[in-house]
Formats: sequence, C-alpha cells, structure tokens
Amino acid sequence: MKVVFAGPATHRDHCFAGRVDRITFGAAEYQWHADGANGQADPDGPPSRSTVAGGPEARYQLPKASIVVLRGRIGGQ
Repeated sequence: MKVVFAGPATHRDHCFAGRVDRITFGAAEYQWHADGANGQADPDGPPSRSTVAGGPEARYQLPKASIVVLRGRIGGQ
C-alpha cells in the first residue's frame, strides 16, 4: 500500500521521509477463538515493531486482520 498525504494549502502531495516506524497487531500477535457470533481474539503478545524506509515510492505491507500504525516524518514529494 502506498501512503500519500494531501497538502490542501500547497496543493502538493507529501509522503513519509526517511525512517518509518511500523507497529503491527495482527494474526501473529493474537489467537482467534472461534465461537460463531461470540468469537473473540485473545492477545498472545505485544505488537510487533519494525523500521521501514519512507519515500515517494515506498510501499507498506498491511497484514490481513491487523491494525498497523505507521509513524514517521512527513516530507515533500
């Protein structure tokens, strides 16, 4: 997935610049307990953390059934 921030004041798009911290809480971090409509997730550990490169052509993996936080500095494109 490509992430672009629209700059309404400048009419220019922006992207992450430099290093981007990625925090993921997905299927690898929890155990699903199936119970029909009462199914639930049971956390099995802390979120995973990694560092990825930013830039105008950077693509970010979003694992299925996950919550992902991308945190970094925004620069021009």
